[in-house]
Amino acid sequence: MQDLLEIDSSGRIITATASALENITFKMLIWRFLSNGTIDESFGHGGCVDYSGQNNLYDFYTLNSLVLDSAGRMIIGGYVFTTENYEAAAVWCFNADGTIDSTFGENGIAVYNRTVEVPGYGAHLLDMALDFNDRIFIVCSGSPSNKIIILCYSSNGILDTSFGTNGKILYNISEYENYSNIDLDNKGRILVLGNSTIYEE
Repeated sequence: MQDLLEIDSSGRIITATASALENITFKMLIWRFLSNGTIDESFGHGGCVDYSGQNNLYDFYTLNSLVLDSAGRMIIGGYVFTTENYEAAAVWCFNADGTIDSTFGENGIAVYNRTVEVPGYGAHLLDMALDFNDRIFIVCSGSPSNKIIILCYSSNGILDTSFGTNGKILYNISEYENYSNIDLDNKGRILVLGNSTIYEE
């Protein structure tokens, strides 16, 4: 699990993590601090959002990315394990006050479950980036095949079918390549960062 951190337009510090309890119930914790480092007690409950929704649908989740959109909403990405035990890319959306945005995706969460399209295959969310229209671009590793998957969601958490094929691009990679980050340039072009291992004889 990664600890995530962003700074909003007011200089407030937002951080999020996923946490496991003793009974293996996983939940998300989001804190907000003022620019002077003190807890922002106007956020959530005393400065913290304790979110465990959707645990009835997914075994647990891991968080890998946090971005803020133009409205100050917190877009948090990671992956969940479905009841069939496959990884599925997941994006949660919280309003600036820390409440879940129920208008986003399905009750605040958008899930890309690849095994619905290709039985036995998962999608592990690695990173996210936003464009000027707050569309959410996501890079995933596809398992168990050697693929990267780029997804595009509109700001309301619905796949943007104008992008790629029905909102996604699948790109074949070799077994020696790994990708981890995504960004967009000022022309809206998508940049995906990774590395490749070269073996010399």
